[in-house]
Amino acid sequence: MIRLIADVHCGQHRGFASPTDRPGINSRCARALDLLSQVGASMSSDDTTVILGDLVDTDKPSPQVLTAIMHVMNASKGSFLTLRGNHDSSTGRPGDNALGPFKEAGFTVVETPRVLVYGDTALVLLPFNPEPPSQWVPAALAALRPDIEYHSGIHHLIIGSHFG
Repeated sequence: MIRLIADVHCGQHRGFASPTDRPGINSRCARALDLLSQVGASMSSDDTTVILGDLVDTDKPSPQVLTAIMHVMNASKGSFLTLRGNHDSSTGRPGDNALGPFKEAGFTVVETPRVLVYGDTALVLLPFNPEPPSQWVPAALAALRPDIEYHSGIHHLIIGSHFG
């Protein structure tokens, strides 16, 4: 099964929450971690959860936040795939984002446009790019899979299910 979630925004950015007994983790971040943990606990070994950008809420999350997220993902039976979002990024360049530690730890981080095919459904993952979409999305889609008719978009994801 594929699960799609977006905008987790785990972190301490601007302190929009009350403190907790966990150093470096405020109550908002703790709720986001609890949600990720519930998703992970409900997954089987064949499941993939695709995080559609903004796993964290700043391009420089604290070590405590990164460690807590990795702990939750490691405890899951399934796998996580994370798409670079605007809050995860300093720029639109691959490697210039907060998800580097996840990549180094062996998690899949999508930093360039990519297609994942599951049965007759293609997930076209378009990571954050600061340029206007009209300037890069058509070319990115044509370069990825010209045989797919792309027909709807959700946040950083476009789903296509018609193969030519």
